[in-house]
Amino acid sequence: YGEAHQLLDGDNVTVFGRVDDDLFEVASIEADSVYVKSLNTFFHANDADEEVTALPYHYVALVSTPVAPSGTTLTGTVKSVDADEDSFTMDMAGIEITVETYDLAYNPLDDMGFQQIDKGDRVSVTGSLDYEFIDGQVLHANVITTIQDAAS
Repeated sequence: YGEAHQLLDGDNVTVFGRVDDDLFEVASIEADSVYVKSLNTFFHANDADEEVTALPYHYVALVSTPVAPSGTTLTGTVKSVDADEDSFTMDMAGIEITVETYDLAYNPLDDMGFQQIDKGDRVSVTGSLDYEFIDGQVLHANVITTIQDAAS
């Protein structure tokens, strides 16, 4: 994202990271990720521009988003998208699995909204794993995180 997304005055955000309270400096949070409620999206920091510290740090552990109490999390590359069926196929090192998105509150396979899943994207999906007779292993998505857009 190049940290280019402009937050708007009044945006509700949750920051996850480390409290940076060095001697003779004002305390700040070195963000690992920021959740923007209006976009229903997490932005993850680029490790290349992070500070390196030898001092102990504290994690800010505020959770304000729905959390799936149980489920399976799989990470892979989107091989194909079927927007008509609200699903996509994900490749995990040669193992393919169908991911169904109809349980989400939004459609990440359409052209609207911030998150738009496309072929070639690297994603992490959390949901319930099912075996369907015709489709085989199917993951019913509760949460999808885009790790890297195919365009970047």
